[in-house]
Amino acid sequence: MDDAASMQMPPRSRRFPIFLGLLTIMAAASALWLIFLWHSGVNYQEQYSLQLASGSVHPVATYGSPDDPMPLYYLLLSGFIHITVPSLDNARLLSFICLLLTILVAYAVGKKMSDNRRVGLTAAALVGLSPFILWYNSRATMYPLLLLVALINQYLFVELFKRARWWLWTGYIISGLAGLGVHYFFALILALQGVFAIIKHREFRGWKRVGLGLCLAVFATAFVLWLHYSSAHTTYWSNLPYTSRPSATNAFIIYVQYLFGFQSVVITTLIIAFWPFLVILSLLAVQKYVRPPVGVQYAVWAATAPVIIMLGLGWLVPRPLFLTSYLVVSATPFLLFLSWYFTAFNLRSLTLARNIFLIAMVIAFFVQFANIPIALREDYLRQPDSSNPAKLVTLPGS
Repeated sequence: MDDAASMQMPPRSRRFPIFLGLLTIMAAASALWLIFLWHSGVNYQEQYSLQLASGSVHPVATYGSPDDPMPLYYLLLSGFIHITVPSLDNARLLSFICLLLTILVAYAVGKKMSDNRRVGLTAAALVGLSPFILWYNSRATMYPLLLLVALINQYLFVELFKRARWWLWTGYIISGLAGLGVHYFFALILALQGVFAIIKHREFRGWKRVGLGLCLAVFATAFVLWLHYSSAHTTYWSNLPYTSRPSATNAFIIYVQYLFGFQSVVITTLIIAFWPFLVILSLLAVQKYVRPPVGVQYAVWAATAPVIIMLGLGWLVPRPLFLTSYLVVSATPFLLFLSWYFTAFNLRSLTLARNIFLIAMVIAFFVQFANIPIALREDYLRQPDSSNPAKLVTLPGS
């Protein structure tokens, strides 16, 4: 091993605390999931997912679900529950596996985007202890797989800024197609990656542009083909319900949910009221400016652009677009950015804030668990009642 490689390789004395930290985070997340969430009540999406994967509703390769016509999750779930005993608990075990893998990939992405292992460890902690992510990874739905595939895709995209190896391009194409196979919303994530590469054209030039252009062409072709196929064989796209328009308040609420999960209106309002504290933290960080790496800049882009775009589309088109379940892919980039923000400045105040956030997230998990019915609905997803079109009724969330 040459000197350069040996300098990049951390000594065992440094690798062991990282390994121990990851193991502790995964153990804590597993304990919260297994004790409090594994046997919690079933919602309508889980019931339909289980019936669909069992082959009792409709052929899986033809139709996804009432919420998503993309079939990859249901094919995977069908194979998983036929290997084991078909049951809701076993179906949720697939989501649990996705949770553990998401924590590991969050560490890898945090480390890669900042070249700092402490950032990676903080990212794993924020992702593993987030009540929001724990909740979605406790349901037998496509969203745990969507979170995992999105993180893997983002890891490969950030790595392409540094080097363009054939295996990176191969993994990027596979992860992109897999994401499209899990949920059609992933098309927006891929399109925004193309826009970000254009914005950062100085770091993404030459053959990298050509390679990314070809990848996006493959993604667009695959998406259009499946869109045409699903439109011809299902009534999903023509039967989308009308919903009320989201407001700017819903955008703020989403970011609160990324950290503290689904809480009551009173608790959510109280958390939002602490915005001056966040301003103070920002002013403290400005005293010691650290230029964000490209990976961190992309995390900010991935955490904000989908929310802003879907907020605008949801307001212009009163259809189910601005949904917490769809925007779950922006949760991990947001937490990745916070992990860099809390760690990269090496300020005691931010370290204290990070620890407070972690403790508050654990407390919020138990508060959310005590009020699970709140997590089963999205207050801004509303549909006219069939018996009274003028009346708006809240639909269950996922």
